[in-house]
Amino acid sequence: MLFLLPSITGAQTGNFRIKVNFSIKEKRSDGTFALQMGNAYYDVNHKKLLYDISFPKPQTILTNDSTIYLIENGKVADVKKQPGFIEMSIFHLCLTGSIQNFGLQNTAYKATKVENENGMVITTWEIPKNIKGGNKTKIITSVKDRHLFGVVFLDADDKVISKQFYQDYQNYNGTMVPGKVIFIVYTNGQEQYRIMEFKSVVINEFANENLYNYPTPATGPK
Repeated sequence: MLFLLPSITGAQTGNFRIKVNFSIKEKRSDGTFALQMGNAYYDVNHKKLLYDISFPKPQTILTNDSTIYLIENGKVADVKKQPGFIEMSIFHLCLTGSIQNFGLQNTAYKATKVENENGMVITTWEIPKNIKGGNKTKIITSVKDRHLFGVVFLDADDKVISKQFYQDYQNYNGTMVPGKVIFIVYTNGQEQYRIMEFKSVVINEFANENLYNYPTPATGPK
């Protein structure tokens, strides 16, 4: 369920590490529901994101700059390649101060249109046509009160693929962290909702080093 920027260590704040208590509530397109709970750990220097899941069953999900590992009972149960995911994760964006524009300023995407509407700054991002390997997809970001409010992903036909909404920001030692993120994914005309909430946020914790720099598994599932 969780397979939901150049490093600037603690941009402007000196903050480099974050721990949160999270919950993920999901309503699937078939009408069924799911819930996950646990703690997440991220350090911008190690660039490893660890989800230590306690409910509904103990699991560990480790993400580095190229791979996502699902670990159960101390063994790798699944491996997925996901290049570039870690630097677009919400925790990396928050700690590096890049969340306002979703980190897009450090990617191949360029702002092609900026509008002001209903108190929000709405920016359309596209990959320039002259860039090799580029596509015609678009990303639209909206900023409200200087905080990222929404992100909309569109395909080459300007059809909405997914949406994200960021709410309930709190300032933790100079780092703004949303307390709630709502994901909406459209598949075959059906909507799938996922609500991720963060509580008990800790910045620059010096304990739990083994969780912030969790060992990368040497092999895949056996």
